[in-house]
Amino acid sequence: MFQTFLTILALSTFLFTACNKDYIELPESELTADTSSDHEGSSNGSASTRYECPQGDVILTSQIEVDSFSVQYSNCSILDGSLTIESGPDPIFTLEPLGFLLEIKGSLIIRENPELENLSGLNSIWEIDMDWIIEDNNALTDLSDLESLESIGGSLIVINNAQLNSLMGGSDGDLFFKPMIPNDVKIVNNPALVSLHGLHEVEEIGRDLIIDNNNSLINLHDLESLESIGSSFIVINNAKLNSYTGANNDRDPILVGFVKIENNPQLSACAEVSLCSFLDNGGQAVI
Repeated sequence: MFQTFLTILALSTFLFTACNKDYIELPESELTADTSSDHEGSSNGSASTRYECPQGDVILTSQIEVDSFSVQYSNCSILDGSLTIESGPDPIFTLEPLGFLLEIKGSLIIRENPELENLSGLNSIWEIDMDWIIEDNNALTDLSDLESLESIGGSLIVINNAQLNSLMGGSDGDLFFKPMIPNDVKIVNNPALVSLHGLHEVEEIGRDLIIDNNNSLINLHDLESLESIGSSFIVINNAKLNSYTGANNDRDPILVGFVKIENNPQLSACAEVSLCSFLDNGGQAVI
């Protein structure tokens, strides 16, 4: 009887001590991340955990990865690194799940996506701190879905997009680039591109402007606001280009270091006042 009394006394003492602690410590292996929507997830979270943002660059190579990223990081609005969207064997066909992204601190690279027809899902991105590269997307027809974009901190590179016919999606498109693009603008080998609409408010390009091998492009009307190119203005191999009309129109010459205009068979070499003025004032050029 006395032994039973001692056992009860010991159990009571343990329960009293435990109840008066603020918490009971558990082994670290038993701790799990809080999965509430406003909590920054930890690396030990379950599959349903919502994390704020991943560290570093993100590369998405399949539709499954796009969908999984949207589930795991749906609370991520500002991505610290670059975002690369590049299809592997399982092609990416929609970016709709990525609508939560607002800003990319690195570059936005969209390349080699044969089934991606539009950029819907990136509509909320308003700033890309480095480069925006659109390359080898054979089904993409325009870039108009980035209608909120206000700033590119690096270069705009648009290369090898077989069906791209406009940067904006027609004259009523919403996308246009702000007055300053700090580095290069390269529009190269886009055989269906008929317009540079979207560049119509750009006043300054920090380095090179290269327009090369865009066989449906007829004129440069949408460069009407351009005033300064930091390095070279290169216009080559554009089979249907027949006019510079719009490239600064008849205002003061564009400030540029070097001009190269070659193999544009429909184009008169000195068709516009701004180009003639550049040549007359001793500007360096290859015509």
